[in-house]
Amino acid sequence: MRTIAPASMAVRLQARDLCVRYPQVEALREVSLTVKRSEFVALCGPNGAGKTTLLRCLAGILRPSEGAVLLDGKPPWAVRPVERARVVAYVPQHPACPENFTCLEVVLMGRYAHRHRKGRDEEVAHAAMERTGTVHLAHRPFAATSGGERQRVLLSRALAQEADILLLDEPTAHLDLVHQVSTMALLSDLCASGKTVVCALHELNLASLFCSRIVLLREGRVYAQGSRHEVITPATVRDVYGVEAVVVRHPATGDPMVLPPPVGVHGA
Repeated sequence: MRTIAPASMAVRLQARDLCVRYPQVEALREVSLTVKRSEFVALCGPNGAGKTTLLRCLAGILRPSEGAVLLDGKPPWAVRPVERARVVAYVPQHPACPENFTCLEVVLMGRYAHRHRKGRDEEVAHAAMERTGTVHLAHRPFAATSGGERQRVLLSRALAQEADILLLDEPTAHLDLVHQVSTMALLSDLCASGKTVVCALHELNLASLFCSRIVLLREGRVYAQGSRHEVITPATVRDVYGVEAVVVRHPATGDPMVLPPPVGVHGA
């Protein structure tokens, strides 16, 4: 039986020269990426850049057409799903959940990888919902929640999974400002405690404030990756997003912040 290497390994995830081809489009082209323990990595880029496809490959859900994915040195699909789920938690943009489930029952779905420890399930699920501020939703039908509430419940489910690596597709989608900030702060705290987080984000400013590294994708390729100061520049924003944005420094932190172009100024 194959087993996953200990969580103490410095490198947790690797993508090597990934190519993913769908019938009508090449979603990823020669993408390489290394994610180390405790890193908080943001995958940014416009719609269709390949962020979701890359996350699905890293999670072991999608096999690339070419290249390799390694989870602690092994292909993720070489490990039994239940074992992989103890190491990697993946939250897609639009997960399917039974509409008649309560929010607590949805969170408890994250415990399937720990079936031998059922006595802790309610305790772990409650603690996860406390961290995301969703305890008051525990007995509400999941189908009766708002988009933002649903997003936070799904994050609770990932936390209840107790995995070392979190792969999140748009974790701040549908959230208001206060919950965007609290979610990113929670993920940053998880990395400080030893977890590893990779998330697809549209909000460059949130990535700049909270993430340790930013990977900027364009048309299925890695256009730039590095620190916030290396990646978020007027030139990269123009080349990747096609707009002449203004990049300023945050008055409190000095981190680069992207402002939209003045009215009447269009892309290059």
